[in-house]
Amino acid sequence: MSNKITGTIETKPLNDFIKKAGYIKDRFRKKIIFIKYKVGDSRFLLTNGDVYLYSKETGIDCKEEFELALGYTRLKSLCRYANKEIIRFEIEDNDTLSVKLITFALKGVNISIEHVIDYSYKDFQIPKKRKKLFEIDKKKFFDFLDVVAHARSNETNRFNINGFLLKLSNQNITAVATNGYKLALNKITDVKIKENKDTFMPAIDSYKNVLCEGIIHFYSIDEKQILLTDEINTYGFIMKHEGTASFPKYESVTFEDRNTFIKVNKNELYNAFKIIKDFHEETERDTNKTFRIYFKEECIQFKTKYAEVDINCEYSDKKLGAEGRSLLFGIQIISGFEKLTSDVITLFFEKWPNEYNQILIQGGVEDFMYFMPANDYENREK
Repeated sequence: MSNKITGTIETKPLNDFIKKAGYIKDRFRKKIIFIKYKVGDSRFLLTNGDVYLYSKETGIDCKEEFELALGYTRLKSLCRYANKEIIRFEIEDNDTLSVKLITFALKGVNISIEHVIDYSYKDFQIPKKRKKLFEIDKKKFFDFLDVVAHARSNETNRFNINGFLLKLSNQNITAVATNGYKLALNKITDVKIKENKDTFMPAIDSYKNVLCEGIIHFYSIDEKQILLTDEINTYGFIMKHEGTASFPKYESVTFEDRNTFIKVNKNELYNAFKIIKDFHEETERDTNKTFRIYFKEECIQFKTKYAEVDINCEYSDKKLGAEGRSLLFGIQIISGFEKLTSDVITLFFEKWPNEYNQILIQGGVEDFMYFMPANDYENREK
């Protein structure tokens, strides 16, 4: 007669973990949930090969230790049918987990989920060696990232720019994001930094619902792994990344000379871009979709083949609008202006418009965006 391990698991902790695991996308391999139990130390762990998520709140009651690797989708289905607070389970010698659900109709339902034999606990271990970087209120941190998130790339094959570069220095955190067509920066100036360093975090904003509210803690495990935990260390996750070496040298497009500028109303600018985006020329590729900004005496004009929008502006020098300059941009830059924190937006020019001129857009004190113009032949002789 084969030995069996029997016990119970609370539905709520399992269901909560399944919901949080839903924010972790399939990457290098399908999502697997590892359940490790021993008295006084039980946890759920999940990985997609890139991100590791864990919870120390399992609600398991059992007299014997066990370890199981189970498919995420199967456990998700299990939670959908669980209509009681407690699920009874038994583990057979062949590593099959049999779960008995008791329904209101008093009819027993048995669901079997096979252990994934290709995985063991060593695939899910959370490194104990770590170095504290900083701690910060969760809402404050993700609101801070939200200002620049629109500028990061969503293309999974461009792994070096589909996240955020975080520069930690003294009491400051600077977040940088770019998709190659525009670049956004934001800064927090009142955080106690334990170690000055640069680190890259891939799409961390996608996981803001994983951690509990309140203070979150950031740890460096090594040059390619960052650990985040909540205040009571119930939930946490590890993010792997490729380091900062391949992130673009964004300093090359920034500039300090801000004597030439235009001021515009944020809502007017946002509405102009919305119209331009809705009425751009239809082409197969986004890289072929462009619009032009004309700088006129009393206004600036946004123009495509199908739409023209004028908005009022204030030049640093009225002579600038009389020169008839213009710049060409790709449609990819149009997003994120509503995130800037001031009602008046300032557009700075390092050099008065020429074909390769970046435009610095400033909202509040510490939030910036840079436009990278498309190739422009109209202004080459000007």
